Amino acid sequence: PNKFFYGVAVAPYFGTGKPPSKSGWQNPQQVLNGFKAYIEEFKPSANVSRGNRLARTAFNGAYYNLAVHSYEGGSDTGVIMGKDPNHGVFKAAELMPEMETITYQYLQYWYGWGFAELNWFVCCADSWVNSHGFTWGLTYDMLHPNTPKYTAVQKMVNTSTQAVVGGTIVPATKINATSTIVGGKNNYLGHGWHARANETAQYLLNSPTAGTFKFHVASSGAASGTLGVQFNNNKMEVVTTSKSTSPVASQSFEVSLHKGLNGLLFTALCDQRNSNCNTKLQDEGDFLLIKRVKKAPFAIWTFSLTKL
Repeated sequence: PNKFFYGVAVAPYFGTGKPPSKSGWQNPQQVLNGFKAYIEEFKPSANVSRGNRLARTAFNGAYYNLAVHSYEGGSDTGVIMGKDPNHGVFKAAELMPEMETITYQYLQYWYGWGFAELNWFVCCADSWVNSHGFTWGLTYDMLHPNTPKYTAVQKMVNTSTQAVVGGTIVPATKINATSTIVGGKNNYLGHGWHARANETAQYLLNSPTAGTFKFHVASSGAASGTLGVQFNNNKMEVVTTSKSTSPVASQSFEVSLHKGLNGLLFTALCDQRNSNCNTKLQDEGDFLLIKRVKKAPFAIWTFSLTKL
């Protein structure tokens, strides 16, 4: 895709989440607490998982070598405020000093993924008094520019380059295949990624420097299996796992990673529950059926990347 497209764009607005009670938000601090909880779902971390709102976006950008931009973003109270009679608490919340900290943290999380620019909607004055209660703008009046949001944006503009902290840092051994997964198709997560034919699992890796690494995966299960492994949409390497009741290492191979975020894609090519391993299994999504016929899929427990 990167031969035809420069990047992908998303709209990472942060809101307040669900109201604290049926009566809605009763005071500005409740609104700020909602903001703080919401932006934590954007936080880049070493053990990022599928619960993160930006992990899949980061994976797609890294795996396909595409830049990630925000075509619009910022604080969004419009949908909530339009349904809440207590409009005043939202505007009051965004004028409290704590809103500067929240806004700056939000921007740090965005750039902590190594993403490109975020376009704040609206970057100048925008009426905070309307029928829907939108408070998108950095300020409500150009005669009053020094609002907490505007101050936070100026602080970020004057901040030195943000370090990329999202994704599992490599080199690393025994990377947990369950807790670090960022996406996939029909995967069952128990004591590992239980791989069934044609299923996929996606992982986000962060390499502080470019280099060559040795990769291997440890698996176990009632059946052996064949696993396709691809880094950054490059050639698929095929590894075979052995039937075992305890984790065993597969054969290893070398892979080149670039500095920053890299995408790792696992594809289960065959789990040997069927005589024709190239045929997609019709019961792939029914784990109970697999247990009933006593043919469990093989499980990917951990994988590792060691620097050469």
